[in-house]
Amino acid sequence: VFPHHYVMSLEENTIANRSWFPVSPTDADRGSFGSIVEYRITGDVPFTISDAGSVTNTRMLDYETDGPLFSFMITAFDYGGRNATVSARVVVVDLNEFAPRFEPDRYFSSFVENMPHGSSPLAVLRATDDDGSEDFGTGSVTFSILDPLGAFRVDAKNGRIFHTRKLDFEADPSLVVLTATAVDGGGLSSIATVTVKLLDDNDHTPYFPGPTNFTVEMFENETAAEVLVMQVVAKDDDAGDVYSTIAGYKME
Repeated sequence: VFPHHYVMSLEENTIANRSWFPVSPTDADRGSFGSIVEYRITGDVPFTISDAGSVTNTRMLDYETDGPLFSFMITAFDYGGRNATVSARVVVVDLNEFAPRFEPDRYFSSFVENMPHGSSPLAVLRATDDDGSEDFGTGSVTFSILDPLGAFRVDAKNGRIFHTRKLDFEADPSLVVLTATAVDGGGLSSIATVTVKLLDDNDHTPYFPGPTNFTVEMFENETAAEVLVMQVVAKDDDAGDVYSTIAGYKME
C-alpha cells in the first residue's frame, strides 16, 4: 500500500540518470510475501524506477519544450504477485536561462516642441524572454530608462515612453539618446537605445531689434530704384533653419 500520492519536483537541465526521489509502499504480509520485488512506471514519460523504488530521469528535461508537469502511475509488486498503484506527478522547475530580448534593440522617435506632456507615447518598448514560466518569461519583464535630460519616463510594465514636461527647441537639446533596460523576474537584463528628436515649431514672431519708428530724409526728384533709402533687418528667435529665416518684407 502506498501511503499517499506523490508530487515530486526536478529542475530542468538536471543530468540524466539521477535517482532523486524514493517511493515507499508497505505490505502487511510477513516474510517473503511482504517484500516489494518490482516497481513499474506506466505512461510515456522520461522516467524509470529502480527495484529499490528510486525514480530516475532518463534524459535531461527542458521546461520550454517538455512543459511544467509530467503525470504517470507507479505500480509496486510483492513476491506473491499482488500489486498496488499510485499516481505521481513531477513538476519541472524552470531555471532562468534566457535574458530578455528587445525587438527591436534600437528605437527612433520625434515630436514637436511644446507638445503637451503625457498626451501620447513617444515609443513603446517591446521585449520577449524565451524562458517558459511566469517567474522568468516574457510576462515577468519590466522596463526602465536612463535619461540624461530628466524629461522622460517609461511605464515599467507596458514599455510606453512619455515626456514629462514641455520641451523647448531653443533651450533643450534637439537630440536625446535614452538607454532602456529590460529585466526579467530572475534579474537577467538587456539594453536598447531610444533616440528622440525634438522638432522645431514656429512659436516666435519676427521682430525688428532696436527702434521700430524711422524717419528718413531724401532729396526730391530722385529717380526710382536708384537710391537706397534705408536698410531694415528683422530677426526671429526660432532656432531651426526653416522658421528662423526671414522669408521677406513688405510695406503698408
